[in-house]
Amino acid sequence: GLRTGTGGGGGYGVAVGVGTATAAAATTTSLSSASPFVGGDQDFGVLVWDVEAQHSATSGGTKAGTVGKGVAGVAVKTPAYRFAHNTGVESLSWLSGGQILAVGCQRRNVQLYDLRVSGANSPPISMFAHTETVSGIVPDDNCPTGTVFATFGRNAGEPVKIWDARMTDATLGVIAPQYSPACGVGAIAWSPVRHGVLSIVVGDSVRDYDTRSPGSRALPVGVSYVDADDGGAGVFAVRCLAFQPQVFRDREVAPSLTSSAEPAASNPSGANPFALYPHRRLVVSSQGQVKVIPETYAAPLAISRLDGRIATGLGGTVWIGPTTTGPSAMGGQSIAAEDVSARMMRRARCLHESRYSTNAGDNVRVLEEEMESILSQEHIRLRSQHQTSLSEDFKDMIFNSEQLIRCWRWIALVEHLSIERGGTDDGAHNPDDPPWPAKGLNDAGVMKLLRMSSRDVADVSNNWMETKSTSDTLFCQVYDSPFRRYALNACGWIKKGVAVQSLLDECTSRGEFERSAALAVWHGDLNSCVAALQRGAEDTRAIMVSGTEEHTGVISQSASECESYAETLGLIAMCVAGFNVTSASDGTKKTTTLWSTACRNLLQRPEIAVTDTPSQLQLPGVPYLRAILLFLQHIGNSEFDKTIYNEGLSLCDRVAFACRFLSRAKLHSFLDASMRKCVKLGQLEGLLITGLDKRGIALLMNYVDRNSDCQTAGENIPALLCQSFFICLPL
Repeated sequence: GLRTGTGGGGGYGVAVGVGTATAAAATTTSLSSASPFVGGDQDFGVLVWDVEAQHSATSGGTKAGTVGKGVAGVAVKTPAYRFAHNTGVESLSWLSGGQILAVGCQRRNVQLYDLRVSGANSPPISMFAHTETVSGIVPDDNCPTGTVFATFGRNAGEPVKIWDARMTDATLGVIAPQYSPACGVGAIAWSPVRHGVLSIVVGDSVRDYDTRSPGSRALPVGVSYVDADDGGAGVFAVRCLAFQPQVFRDREVAPSLTSSAEPAASNPSGANPFALYPHRRLVVSSQGQVKVIPETYAAPLAISRLDGRIATGLGGTVWIGPTTTGPSAMGGQSIAAEDVSARMMRRARCLHESRYSTNAGDNVRVLEEEMESILSQEHIRLRSQHQTSLSEDFKDMIFNSEQLIRCWRWIALVEHLSIERGGTDDGAHNPDDPPWPAKGLNDAGVMKLLRMSSRDVADVSNNWMETKSTSDTLFCQVYDSPFRRYALNACGWIKKGVAVQSLLDECTSRGEFERSAALAVWHGDLNSCVAALQRGAEDTRAIMVSGTEEHTGVISQSASECESYAETLGLIAMCVAGFNVTSASDGTKKTTTLWSTACRNLLQRPEIAVTDTPSQLQLPGVPYLRAILLFLQHIGNSEFDKTIYNEGLSLCDRVAFACRFLSRAKLHSFLDASMRKCVKLGQLEGLLITGLDKRGIALLMNYVDRNSDCQTAGENIPALLCQSFFICLPL
């Protein structure tokens, strides 16, 4: 073997290993490229030559302080170092920048000679490396200390070992690749661009291992196969392996650089051609074939999940697409100007802390953020154009967003109930919580939970389970049954146990004081209603005091409007606190004339009055304020049509209200009418009534026809067939 490197004394040394005792005697040396360096000895050993002294002797000069100096024209025949062995030399390598010489023997051992130690008779450091011949010693050039190296043997089953010349008592790691029965390791090489990655040749494969992974065990990170040109005839194996050098015109160029400061004359652009392909490897097979194989893909391609731009790479250069064209240009558009494809792409990108996916809770948060963006953009548009009327596209977007939010909330609730309360015999659920009979979204429709068929209106087979009582605070009939409680569960009206306070607290935490007050009234808790309205008035006045405008619903409230709305909330709270009924001569209950007059006057206030201007939309809590007053006004005659058919209220609240206050026949009539309307118009909120059965599929089909949102059906139908709880609405 022959290895070159910087010697311990600063000169440039050449080491020659003699493998047999019958090798020729030392011959003259020459630096001419036509006459390669050779050397030998009659004994086993290693000879180290001082090449700079040889160059000085042949060129007519001398170099002080070097071993083996000569005169001009006279070749130096004496090596600088001569190390004797008791076995033949199989491999050589320089370590620590040429200060340590590693010698692989034909009998198991690796010997390290430190040339910094004075004298040639210093004993080497000997290590037991392999069971037979040490076929190769390869240093890790990326190691800062230059002391890490790997050794291998070509006999079958022999592992590759990694060493540190500073700690020779044990190996740094052992790599045992997957061997074929008849072959071992053919060659190894360290990657010059991926630090710590060692490539090992086994048969016709090149396997990459990360030796710097956490822990002491190297991890496989890749494998490449070399195919024979003759179609695989005969035994084919790789014998030699080398990485492409990262040096161009005597300058070492980092793989991440693509140009040099001073371009060469033959390369006007100054580009380093090696930098474009930093992961190339050269292999030589047992059949004499020479092949170039890539370590990794040379030109990766990626699409940004943030803005849809395309990025391509070649070597250390990355090209990124512009932001003025393509999907990335959508980021500067307003949501109102988007078409359905742009809207779906925006929702599918990672623009949110919670990504839009199959997680229903995350999707609710994403859609709520989208709703805030829509309101903010519309507010800016109205201000910039000095307008007060709202566009039809804006109102459609608000309606569709509300439908999606409510539908995802229902899906999240059903998932929770199916997982936490599914089954009644295992005892895993809270005993205070009512059981949940549905196994998934297919069975979670309200009509199925109520055991109502589409043909029998009354469905008298289940009437025996109905109970009817009179509310102590509302003085009206309230219905109850296990099936009605299942439906109230699906609507979210029953949280922990049967207490309503947790439901009211949830509404208040979201700032829905008006809805919290309405739910409290419908549950007969007038004190909680008054408290919620008072908290809402205080919150509204706090916004006015802070000097900021409130973006509530679809309009921006100024300080005067905030004060007027807070005053209205306070007046409604006083009206509810003074609620009272009297008994008529026929025994029916009705509200007093004074209270009814005050209630009608409140309904005429401009903050909550029904507007005749189609371009103006109300605050989202106004329908609930009107529902409170209208419900209490008609408490005696049990006419609740103005509540259950109020489109300003969410469908889940209207369905739950009907389950609480309507008889079974009227309840079925209301649910059937609402279901038919939702299916016809493709309103996703109607899935609450149908579930994901055949009627729910028809609803999704109509939704796609109206909104061109094909991902809804594409994500829901496969999940339905798989009976999965994790359903994905439009992306």
